[in-house]
Amino acid sequence: MATLASLEAYEAYAAPAGVTDLMLTITSGSENPEIRLTWIVPASTIALREYIIKCSPTVVISTRSWDSSALQVLSNVPQPGVPGTRQSFVWTDVSPGMSYQCALKTQDVAGASSVLSNVAKVSISPMKTIVFIWDPAHTTLPYQLQYQIFWGTASGVYSNFQDVGSMTTTSVSVPWGVFYFFAVKAYIAELGLAGPFSNEVKW
Repeated sequence: MATLASLEAYEAYAAPAGVTDLMLTITSGSENPEIRLTWIVPASTIALREYIIKCSPTVVISTRSWDSSALQVLSNVPQPGVPGTRQSFVWTDVSPGMSYQCALKTQDVAGASSVLSNVAKVSISPMKTIVFIWDPAHTTLPYQLQYQIFWGTASGVYSNFQDVGSMTTTSVSVPWGVFYFFAVKAYIAELGLAGPFSNEVKW
């Protein structure tokens, strides 16, 4: 009868739970669009080792397509945090006018992988829309103040403007890929008088 050379035993662990709340949002604080991925760290019996995050503008992500070379594997993603806490990651390799979808799997230190997360989707507009809010100006004259917002690609040089009436908020849509400089000015239409420019905002 043959004799076993060795016998090893390992404690059985359940695979990590799958992420179910992956969300994608567009961030526009830079010259070009970015996608922020956020999720809650899933529960796990043992320590988590890494996330595998894949995204695509064309391939439908599913369990069947997960191993497709057409999916982009995101790099430099964060290490898993404490289960139950929120984590996020900003993906910068994206383009205006495109729609994207992403999903992830979690892997523990024993090499067990979770099921595929929910597939999150987002579309990036060809233009970035910026919302502006400012405090109302004051005048001692018996007229209602109105406002104009100005913008251009060089500081202090404004080639575009938009009249917003007496509102103290507005939005402006401009192309991605260029920084713009914005400033607001109050004026009295009846007298043809205008105040100085506000502080300048770069976006």
